Amino acid sequence: MKKASLFFLLFFVSCVLQAQVVDNSMPKASPLESVHGNWFDIKRGGWTMGIYDSVAIVDNRICDVRQVRSKGKDIELTLQDRENGGTQMVALILQRNGTCLMKQGKSKRMLTHSLQQPTVTPDNGYVNFFNPDTATIQGYIAGYNTRLGFETGLIYLKDIVTGTDVPMAVPIAPDGTFACKLPMKHPAVLAILLNDRWLFFFAEPGKTQTMYVNAEDIMAQRSSDREIPLLFMGEDARLSCLANELSKRWSYPYAKLNEALLKLTPAQFRESLRPMVAQWQHVGDSLASVYGASQKAVSLIRHTMSLNEADVSFSFLRPRSYLSEQYPDNEALKAKVEDDYYDFLRRMPLDIPEMLACYDANSFTNSFKFIRPIWNITRRGFSWSSSMTKEERDEKHLAHEAVKQSRMDSVVACISGKERPFLWQMIGVQDVKSNLAYFDTYDGKRKYADMVKEMVKDYPFLAGQVEQVYAARMVEERSRSYALPEGKATDIFRNIIKEHAGKVLFVDFWATTCGPCRAGIEATADLRRKYKDHPDFKFIYITAANESPRADYDRYVEKNIKGEASYYVSSTEFAYLRQLFKFNGIPHYEVVEKDGTISIDNIGTWNLRNFLQERFPMKDN
Repeated sequence: MKKASLFFLLFFVSCVLQAQVVDNSMPKASPLESVHGNWFDIKRGGWTMGIYDSVAIVDNRICDVRQVRSKGKDIELTLQDRENGGTQMVALILQRNGTCLMKQGKSKRMLTHSLQQPTVTPDNGYVNFFNPDTATIQGYIAGYNTRLGFETGLIYLKDIVTGTDVPMAVPIAPDGTFACKLPMKHPAVLAILLNDRWLFFFAEPGKTQTMYVNAEDIMAQRSSDREIPLLFMGEDARLSCLANELSKRWSYPYAKLNEALLKLTPAQFRESLRPMVAQWQHVGDSLASVYGASQKAVSLIRHTMSLNEADVSFSFLRPRSYLSEQYPDNEALKAKVEDDYYDFLRRMPLDIPEMLACYDANSFTNSFKFIRPIWNITRRGFSWSSSMTKEERDEKHLAHEAVKQSRMDSVVACISGKERPFLWQMIGVQDVKSNLAYFDTYDGKRKYADMVKEMVKDYPFLAGQVEQVYAARMVEERSRSYALPEGKATDIFRNIIKEHAGKVLFVDFWATTCGPCRAGIEATADLRRKYKDHPDFKFIYITAANESPRADYDRYVEKNIKGEASYYVSSTEFAYLRQLFKFNGIPHYEVVEKDGTISIDNIGTWNLRNFLQERFPMKDN
C-alpha cells in the first residue's frame, strides 16, 4: 500500500513539473502590451505619449525603452532619450475605464486612447519672424518594414529668400523612427514625401515637431484619395494639424480650368472665379473663428486663401501663349490680359513677410515675377561694343539693371497698388546669385550687390541676405570649383561615376516623366554623337525608380540614349543626390572636373555646345 501511495505521489509531482515546463515554454505577455499605442491628454488635449515595442515617444522626445517593470497596477518604464542620452522614469497606472494615469516625477496626467485634438495655443503672432536656426521634424511610422520599398523620406526644402534649393533626405530607421534637422530662416508649412505620399507639417526654427503615421496608409493607392490620418506632438502641433487641413481646402477643378482656357477671355475667367473665391472666404472665416486664439494660425489661414486665388489666376494665364500657337483662330485666346486682371494682388498682403509661412508662397513668387508686364521688361537685354573693356561693359550692365528695376517697380506699383512691397523686394534678392555671374569684374559684382542692398534697405534682413549671397559667390568664383563634402551622399555619387575617373563629366539628372528633361536630352543628340568615345569628356545620365517607371525608362533609353552612361538608381539614392547637389526640380545639370571637384559654372543643355567647343574643340564631322 505504501509503495502504491509513493508511486501515485511521484506520478503527481511528475505531472506538475511537466505542466510547469510547458507553461514556461509559452511566451509571457509583456507588461508593455497593456499600454501599447497612442495616448492623449484628457485635460489639455493632444497626443502626449506613444508606446511601440522598443520605442516610446513622450513629451515630444523619441526614446528607447530600456526597462519595463510591473509593480502591482503600476508599470514603470525606464526611457533613454535618443538625442541627448538622458534617462527618465515614467509610471503608468491603468484605470478600470481604460484610461491611464501617467506619472513623471511630481507631474501627473490622465490619458486616454480616444483621439483628443491638441488645443489651440494662444499667441499674438511672431515676435521675430526671421530667426535663422534649425527646426527638427521627427516621427514614427507604425508597421514600417524595410521590405515596404522605401528607406528615406524627402523634404523639398527651399530658402525662398535667396531662391536656393535645400532638399533634405530623411533616413528611416528599421524600427520606423525618423529624424531630420532642417536649416530654416523663418516658420513655414513643409511636406515630407513618404512613398510618394505628401504629409504636411508646420516647422519653426528652434522647435521640434513629432509626427505619427501608419505605414498601411502610406502604402495605400494614391488613386483611392484616401485621407492619411496624422498625429502631431510639440508646441506647434495644432498648427501642423491646420497645415494638413489647409492642404485639402480651396481646391479648384483643373479640368474645368482647361476647359475655360479655350472658352473664356481673361476678364470672363476672373468674373467666373468670384463665386468660388467668396466660398473660400466663407470657409476661411469659419476656420479663423476656430483658431482665433492664435494669430499665427489666423495669418496662415488668411494668407493661404489669398495665395490660392493667386495660384488659380496665374494658372489660367500660364499656358495661353502655348495654346495660342495651337489654336490661332481661338477668339478667347486672342483677348488681351488687361491690368485689372491682377486686382487680386491689391487684396494680398504683399508687405507682410508672414506670407512666406504658407506652403504655396514659393509658387506665388515664381509666378509673380514672370507675369507678362514684368517679363516684357526682364527679357530686354542690352548691347555693347566689342571694343569695350570689361570695366566699361560692367558699368553699362549696372546702369541697365538700375533702369530695368525702376521700370519693373513702376509696373508692380500700378497693378498691385503698393510701392515696392516686401515680397517684390525679396524677389529681387532671389536673382542676386545668378545676376552676379553676368558681371566680368569683381568691382562690377561688388557694385551690383551694393545696388541691390540699397534697394532693399527698408528690410535689414534682406540686405544681410544679399551680402551673404555675394560673399558665398566670391568664394566660389575664386576657386571655380568645389570639393564634395564627405558623407553618404558623396559616397553614392562617387560610386556611380567611378568608372569615368579622369574625365570631365556632364551629369544630367532627369526623369521620363519630365518633359523638359526629355527635350534637353533630345536637343543634344548631335553633341553626343560628336563626342562619343572622347578621351576627356563623358555624358552621364541619372534617374531613379520613383522618377522613371522601369518600362518607360527602358524604352526611352533604347530610343534616345542607348550606349550612353545611364544609371537607374533607387529612390533613396536619388534623394541623397538631390540633397548633395541642392536641387528640387529637374532637369538638373552638374559638371564634374577631372579631379572630381564640381564646377560652379551654370552649364546646361542650352549652353553645352559653347562649353564643349571652348574646353574640347573638335572639327565638325
